[in-house]
Amino acid sequence: MFDRIMVVYDRSRSASQAFDRALKLGAPGNSEIGIAAVIRSVEFALDVGAQDALECSSAILDQQMSHWARRARFAGSAATVFVRTGHPGTQIALAAKEWRADLIVTGHSVSVWTFPWLWLSSSVSRQLLVLAPCPVLVVP
Repeated sequence: MFDRIMVVYDRSRSASQAFDRALKLGAPGNSEIGIAAVIRSVEFALDVGAQDALECSSAILDQQMSHWARRARFAGSAATVFVRTGHPGTQIALAAKEWRADLIVTGHSVSVWTFPWLWLSSSVSRQLLVLAPCPVLVVP
């Protein structure tokens, strides 16, 4: 069992499966779930209204992630939401280090067994395996 589990949120089905797995891995009544999402700053770099777009994206993410936070609290875990801007792999690893996560749980939409060459590309999951300050569980 883990006390502090960080889950990566990216609106994918595999991320939802990773969240479900994280809830099962937590120590009953003692675990904390950190829910992390990253907005890639390059998406806004050329936009004239970059700050407005960034704030709008953050608000939408907060709203969507609050559903997971409620589910975590209902399951008996404390929940903290992290929304960052930048490169996903780097920002999630930094958030996990600052929050002192015991485990990072992330989804991955490509089957490692069916398409291993695709998984070996520069995916966030792969980057976390290198950058993370704690163990990483990749849920397909």
